[in-house]
Amino acid sequence: MNEKNIEEIKNIPFDNMVLDAEEVIARSEKGLPVYTEQPVQVSSDELRGTSRYKKLGILLGEGGFKKVYKAVDQIEGKEVAWNEVKISQNEYENKENNNFSKEILLLKKIKHPSILAILDYWFSKDNFIFITEIMSGGTLREYIGKIGEVNIKIIKKWAKQILEGLNYLHSQNPPVIHRDIKCENIFVDSSNGEVKIGDLGVAKERRLKRYTVVGTPQFMAREMFEGDGYNEKVDIYAFGMCLIEMATGGYPYKECDDSTDVYRYILQGVPPAALYNIKDPCLKNLILRCLVLEKDRLDARTALCHHFLDLSFECSGDCIPKESILVKPLTEPGNDMEISLLGYEGDVITFQLFFMCEAKFIKFDYNIKEDTVKNLAREMLEENVVDYTKKDVLLNMLTRGVERAIQRKENESKEVEFQMQMNVNSVELELSNLKVIDEESSLIEDSLKMPCNIKDSVDVTNKLISSDLLVDEVIAAKETPSSQNVSTAEELTCKTMVYPNKKYEVNVFIEEFASDVAEITRRSQESANNWIKILRSNDIFNTTDLKVLVDEDWDKLGLSVFITRAMKNMLYGLDQHPLKEKHLPDNANIKLYDADVTICDFLKEITEMCNKKECLSVWENKLLAQDIRTVEELKSLHQEDWDRLGLSIFSYRVMKNIIFRKGKIM
Repeated sequence: MNEKNIEEIKNIPFDNMVLDAEEVIARSEKGLPVYTEQPVQVSSDELRGTSRYKKLGILLGEGGFKKVYKAVDQIEGKEVAWNEVKISQNEYENKENNNFSKEILLLKKIKHPSILAILDYWFSKDNFIFITEIMSGGTLREYIGKIGEVNIKIIKKWAKQILEGLNYLHSQNPPVIHRDIKCENIFVDSSNGEVKIGDLGVAKERRLKRYTVVGTPQFMAREMFEGDGYNEKVDIYAFGMCLIEMATGGYPYKECDDSTDVYRYILQGVPPAALYNIKDPCLKNLILRCLVLEKDRLDARTALCHHFLDLSFECSGDCIPKESILVKPLTEPGNDMEISLLGYEGDVITFQLFFMCEAKFIKFDYNIKEDTVKNLAREMLEENVVDYTKKDVLLNMLTRGVERAIQRKENESKEVEFQMQMNVNSVELELSNLKVIDEESSLIEDSLKMPCNIKDSVDVTNKLISSDLLVDEVIAAKETPSSQNVSTAEELTCKTMVYPNKKYEVNVFIEEFASDVAEITRRSQESANNWIKILRSNDIFNTTDLKVLVDEDWDKLGLSVFITRAMKNMLYGLDQHPLKEKHLPDNANIKLYDADVTICDFLKEITEMCNKKECLSVWENKLLAQDIRTVEELKSLHQEDWDRLGLSIFSYRVMKNIIFRKGKIM
């Protein structure tokens, strides 16, 4: 290095500056000035940070604007995560007043076992750097990918920890909204299986109701798009989507081709298809209560009290949820418009009109007694809500939408009346059973008072056997291990103690049938109630519905082997069973539907044929959620596609029979 360069370097104020020594030597050897611009000034915070934390060359994760490296805290001797977020020159020069500084002050105050702690932060010329705890298991999404199917008790544990973190954030004054809850932003400590909420970079205090739209589309609640503002419940919606991913291992809305489809489904209130693959009714109940409209959605504190989170709780099937709490599309899209049902209140029906290309929608009320479709359409045209060129389409869509909404309202009322009658029938059946038990008890008491006579004893025994199970044989079978799948005693029970199947040649409500099965098989009424829930959740309301099923459908019901056999014996006769699907005969009496018939019209007809009008909205939602709009599209599906539709067992069988014109539908 020449004397000129040495003198030049002596005159440079090196305090808090960063120089590249190799570059200085290289420029000196070429006879060039040591530097051509003012060296970067290093802040005291950066000097403090880089002296305490040493970044290692191990990349833990990477995003669009962020990289995470493994680092070491050289004071405490522990591993930490070094997070780098790219910033602009303007952001660096205004670092004292930019959003990073404001948000980090907020985040530094947050301290909770379920939230990833921010230990330190500073700015460099190109990056905003912050230090956090290191989580050995990586993100929850990565962790689920490694371990595969997640045990339901682990989901309960994770869900509770996430909710505890959210409850802490939402309990701050003012509440803190994360705004980007998803499995990629939740981190796992693989040493103890605990999870923590991280990536609070877009968290915000709720001071006003209107906020910027940020987040990941699949996890964003519809109110984030509505423009009227949102609150901390958007985090609960996103948490519900996380539960779907935990339970299924799949990303919500993976059935959608692009973000436009996701956006449309969210605004329409159509849940991810993966929701219908979740078997645990309590988990499904919790998820649905997280995904409903904001006014009905749980808050974090209430969600923590949900019975699904009780590790010792065993569900009896009481909370199998109704899916009618979501927005229901009423019409096929026409001229960029689609009308959906939001709900009822008295004579007022609330609708949503969705404009797909503009990605906007309006809500409006329709009073059944006071309003007319023509007046409503005229108001929309006069107020320029809809372009006048779409007048005919609007009028037709409103007419069909109102008709279907009114029909659904009537169907729901009928279903409530029907359920009340079923409750009455159930009570009457229980009273009848008690009467039979009293008569049998009296018979036993009378026999004990009589002198011992072998012939009389035989008569009494025969009477008891004719009205009950051979209990001793069942107990004996349990005490004697058998290699057979079904014990000899159970087989004997089924063969000798079934009701005459003539009773079920006429239609019998499923409640009565299940109670008969319970009585025959010596099971409790509680067991019968569980079978009723399983059957009704599959849209099976009577024995006629049950007889529509093929043999393979019975296997999907989830009933035990023994109870399934008992039910088949009672319906079809001793050791008989329904046909297998491949043996179903052609049925020319079933209507042949044109390929372009809409799914809504198709389902309306078949629900009327099967006396299942109350099921119309649920069946529609399931097919529309899979983007199936016409009969032709439904017919084009392969067997594995049908299995993924999430249909009830009855609706699955009826639709297949009608589409392929096989078997029976009633």
